[in-house]
Amino acid sequence: MAPGLIFRFFPKESPVHSLDARFKILILVSLSISIFRASWTALILLLILSLFLALLGKPPLKYLFRDLKGILFLFLLIFLGFSFSTPGEPSFFPGFSWQGMELAILFCLRLFIVILGGNLFLSTTSIPRIQAALRWYFRLIPFLPAEKLAVLLGLILNLFPVLLEEYGKISEAQAARCFHRVRNPLKRILATAFPLLVNTLTRGNTLAMAMDSRCFTEKRGFASLRAGLSDWIFGIGSALLPPFLVFLL
Repeated sequence: MAPGLIFRFFPKESPVHSLDARFKILILVSLSISIFRASWTALILLLILSLFLALLGKPPLKYLFRDLKGILFLFLLIFLGFSFSTPGEPSFFPGFSWQGMELAILFCLRLFIVILGGNLFLSTTSIPRIQAALRWYFRLIPFLPAEKLAVLLGLILNLFPVLLEEYGKISEAQAARCFHRVRNPLKRILATAFPLLVNTLTRGNTLAMAMDSRCFTEKRGFASLRAGLSDWIFGIGSALLPPFLVFLL
């Protein structure tokens, strides 16, 4: 089984790949803020916008949909939690309220757009360019250690594929031992969470020792960022569209 491909960079030629990383961050922040103030109509339009940008990024849809299946369980838990805990008019499901089901669908849709936008950003932008863009933004804030924060966040973003890769290895090892037949959900969670935590900490410790042995510091060269006219037009237009839809609808 191939390692998880979600939240992983794919070097390709596309309009989203060539867009300046600073504008990608601006679009992602604008989209993430706007969806929590959006109505149903605006939210549907923002979802269409996100899917359109995702298709422009030319992702490997077959493998991404496979990896996104794991998020469906999270959506199911959110749906059940909202439906049971929100008071309101009873629905045809015992214990469910119509208001709770509506809030659950709304929250899941918002979360899906955030995940889709975050995956698009990470799959079309290399870590060095992300670090350079973050450094550019951090340097606008006085007395902030821009280089150190940019390197730190870049290392954190590198952990997303590592976590998914380790989870895939653990799942394969459990499947080889017929662990899927275990019915106790608590035992299944603990049997996955503990080795995942240990393996992740081990990989992190190995990375830290490798960086320390090479005298790695935040004082290093960053990728150069150059924004052309097309970046300004596409970037500013895409960043202003979500709040405009929210205000209009």
